[in-house]
Amino acid sequence: MSRQPAPESLRIVEEFVNTIDLESGRDQIATVSGLRSWLVDHALSGTVAATDVDRALDAREGLRALLEEHSGLPPDGGRLEMLDRVLASSQVTLRVVDGVPTVTSGGGLDAALAGMVAAILQARADGSWPRLKACRERGCRWAFYDHSKNRSSTWCDMAVCGSRSKVRAYRARRAEA
Repeated sequence: MSRQPAPESLRIVEEFVNTIDLESGRDQIATVSGLRSWLVDHALSGTVAATDVDRALDAREGLRALLEEHSGLPPDGGRLEMLDRVLASSQVTLRVVDGVPTVTSGGGLDAALAGMVAAILQARADGSWPRLKACRERGCRWAFYDHSKNRSSTWCDMAVCGSRSKVRAYRARRAEA
């Protein structure tokens, strides 16, 4: 994509959601070795079990549902519930020390989840959380950070997804005429 990545604090969330290319179906974390590799690439270690893959996929789609809401799409309660279940079953602990939220965990996937929860909490506090969005193009849904002044970006890439959407809208208008 041609966009600048999310700020460092939210980059792990953006990169995690983008572990699948919905158009090609290529999924970086759909296997134990793929998930382990992604965790190592993000300086997170620990063992990875087959059940961790299912948890990671559910967490990713729950996070994507949150980002879709930031893009103005309707909420998907089912995917949000999947995220809730994953977080409830994880070893992620939130503590507030001197007014500062601290998120801790074991290793592996739980460490990645803890990092994402911490990033989301920080972004909510500083107001940047709604800027992390999912592309509104129905076949894409790529996570991107909206760097625009007025927070109005809707597509991950204007030249690809924006163009597709605009052509589809044009053809629909022409068909009505």
